[in-house]
Amino acid sequence: MTALWMALLGATLFFAPWLGGQFAGPMPGVARALAAAAALIWALDRRMDLRVPRPAAWLLAFAAWSALVAAFGLNAHGALSTLSDLITWAALCAMCADAAKDSRARTWLIGALMASLAIVGLLAVLHAQQSGPGWREFGPFTTPNLFACYLATVLPLAALVALSPTGARRLAAALPGLQPSESGGRPPRSIGVLASAAFLLGMTALFFTGSKGAVLACGAGLLAGILAGRAWRKTAILPAVGLAAMLLIAALAGGRTLLGRVESAGTTEAHSSQFRVITWKGAARMARAHPVFGVGPGSFGAAFNRYAIGGWTQAAHNAYLQTAAETGAPGLLLLVAALGSAAVGLLRRSGASLLAAAALAGLLAAAAHNLVDYGWTLWAPGAVLWALIGLAEPAEIRPPKWLSALWLASLAGALGWALLTANAAALTDPSAEPNPNQSPAEAADAIRQARRLDPLDDRLPIAEGHTLLQAGDGDGALAAFTDATRISPWDAVAWRRVGEMQLSRNDFAAARAAFAKGLSWSPNGYKLLLDAARTEEALGNHAEALALYRRLAAVYEGPVGQYPPTPEIVDIEPLYAYDALLKDARRRNDEKAEKRFRAALIALADRYETNRAKYPMIWQATHKDDPADLAEVQRMREQAKGGGTSGG
Repeated sequence: MTALWMALLGATLFFAPWLGGQFAGPMPGVARALAAAAALIWALDRRMDLRVPRPAAWLLAFAAWSALVAAFGLNAHGALSTLSDLITWAALCAMCADAAKDSRARTWLIGALMASLAIVGLLAVLHAQQSGPGWREFGPFTTPNLFACYLATVLPLAALVALSPTGARRLAAALPGLQPSESGGRPPRSIGVLASAAFLLGMTALFFTGSKGAVLACGAGLLAGILAGRAWRKTAILPAVGLAAMLLIAALAGGRTLLGRVESAGTTEAHSSQFRVITWKGAARMARAHPVFGVGPGSFGAAFNRYAIGGWTQAAHNAYLQTAAETGAPGLLLLVAALGSAAVGLLRRSGASLLAAAALAGLLAAAAHNLVDYGWTLWAPGAVLWALIGLAEPAEIRPPKWLSALWLASLAGALGWALLTANAAALTDPSAEPNPNQSPAEAADAIRQARRLDPLDDRLPIAEGHTLLQAGDGDGALAAFTDATRISPWDAVAWRRVGEMQLSRNDFAAARAAFAKGLSWSPNGYKLLLDAARTEEALGNHAEALALYRRLAAVYEGPVGQYPPTPEIVDIEPLYAYDALLKDARRRNDEKAEKRFRAALIALADRYETNRAKYPMIWQATHKDDPADLAEVQRMREQAKGGGTSGG
């Protein structure tokens, strides 16, 4: 059994970036299932006599608090995914600490991390070289910054192993207290070569991500690790020169992406810093509104629209603010205790241990990067971090049998949840493009099967509704959208879909109620405001409709419109608002208002057409490239210039 769980553990660490680098699809479920299965076999192999590092014990305490507050949370699906992440991260930490007692197992696991870094770095560099200038590489991850978080966490280990002329020997004695006879001798010299290749390729990939925060965090963490590991102050000159040369090569190869972002930091196209500040203010408002229990783990995106100052985002771009918003002040304290416990223990051991110095460097880099981003909302960056901590921290805590049994029961639950969600996502991925080889009826049947496996994912009934609409089944589509509102009453998109269906049936009262419900959760939603205004127009309530159009225009002219999450995209809804307000000004012969709204409409239409032509890939990826929309924009602009009114 020992060989089986160690093989699964090594496979989990090796495949982590490919399995756990996405929010959607089957791979995150596979990652959680692999880690949970390895942990259950490990527990059986140890006959329930389990020991965990102190930081992992704090992490489990944080998971227990998160499970408690999940009962008050908004998003049950997100809560289960987050809890599965936390308990599998703790399991990885404990298993790595157990495996690290044996030098061969420890070298095997470090080799898995280095090989994974080298391969993912090579693939990312090759892809970036084939892409156009300014391309930000994201490898197997959702975004470049999330890829950068993974790289910043594991690169210090590669650097310190490559930096030391005796790195391989030190790996054999990385934990204090092991006698040379117990360490099993000296591992193969190839680990140093592998680490050097991994550092060169991984650092080049990091530059290609263009993530300024991750590059700074990685550099600061690595410097701290070198200084904390007193044994490295006497590093031989040749390895140090070699490391510096690899860093220079990486900067020359991939630095143009990072340099381009630094140079464009003051332009309107690169306003990530301003958007983060606006997002942090909204996250702080959410945390203040829910100081004890938060909105529930995994529920930040569900609740954020009510507190957002700028555009919507699914994460706070600050892991600590997001933790406070989701789990309250007690949750934040427990997370900080887990990280602080790890930092103190690693710092104490780093003087005599390469592994502790490298883990400390990775921890500091990840902790710093998560001040400005959200890498820990994905499985892979957190998994790699806690595995590193486990490799360097001894398992000091022996939980009571009942607590170990409870942990294993939660791991079994995580395994079941992961398998169900992975199979559901394999049947149909609601975030992916429709399968052109499937008929609408076949696609709807696949979605219904997925819903039986994963009944808490409200994206599935929404996808089913869209599919049924394509098949001409309006009644079925309305029923599916309504199901989505039952599963997730906070989902403004589901309420909007219900309202649009009711509007198409001329049931204006039901449409108005659905749009109002959606706006209660997303008060700044462009589409909801436009639909609500058109509903009032259909009812003959022109004053109410104009008030909604003014509200839409004001939202666009405020922080939401000025600091959108994707500035390359220009939404069409504010154009309709300006068009309606321009028509009203002309009816009232209000020349001042007419001049203002005409100028606003023309400027926005010009920006729409310019950005659509300048960023075609982004517009296609976000389904904003509908030719009918472009024709509408051009028509409104020409009629505004000509003094006519559009029928929009």
